[in-house]
Amino acid sequence: MNFRCLIIDDEPLARDLLVEYISDEQDIEVIGTCSNPKDAYQIILEERPDFILLDIQMPEMTGFELLDQLDAPPAVIFCTAFDEYAIKAFEENAVDYLLKPFDQLRFKKAISKVREQLTSGISTQQEKIKNIVKAGLQKADRLLVRKGDYLEIVRVADIIWIEAMEDYVQLHTNKSKHLLLKRMGDLIQRLPDEFIRVHRSSIVNLNAISKVHPWSSGRFLLIMRNGAEIETSKSGAKTLRDLTG
Repeated sequence: MNFRCLIIDDEPLARDLLVEYISDEQDIEVIGTCSNPKDAYQIILEERPDFILLDIQMPEMTGFELLDQLDAPPAVIFCTAFDEYAIKAFEENAVDYLLKPFDQLRFKKAISKVREQLTSGISTQQEKIKNIVKAGLQKADRLLVRKGDYLEIVRVADIIWIEAMEDYVQLHTNKSKHLLLKRMGDLIQRLPDEFIRVHRSSIVNLNAISKVHPWSSGRFLLIMRNGAEIETSKSGAKTLRDLTG
């Protein structure tokens, strides 16, 4: 059985080393190398690699944030210089982690693990990756959204409010709107504490509220920084009162 691999690391020397190490593995094909998560996201969607070699700390977006964008992430071997991410967060769940600098013998052990797990079944592996993401993700400060045929990074701090739209959410900023394929309940867990859900279909940034008007039946009407008017539910109004006093 042959396996297809994608390498994602912002350091050229690290990518070259991984390509060199993996060239000795006759049953593994490197389908590409990426220096940033945006390019990697597109390749993963189109090519569906069996596993990825993934750095954690990269410009614009972390490896964790990349995985969080994927509904069915491939198997992952983390390659990182930061033991606080790899060792503490993933030693129970990860396929493997490689703490830089590592030698080829250590790399071969990681490849043996991923080969064994891919052979035994990917469904279990995908559940493990979901657990890895849940354990390792910090609160998001960036989100990756699709704009036509390219991807764009939206800073969470720029989001004024978020609107539910069936399986999507719409992110409202001062200048634009962005659709993101994610449910409200999943997204709110990834947002910083200043984002609160004030209605079943609305999340607001507390820092972007301009005015709060009493509304009917104990609810509030929120006037946002961009002029949007958002009606809270009763429970949302209570949450807002509890947070703001």
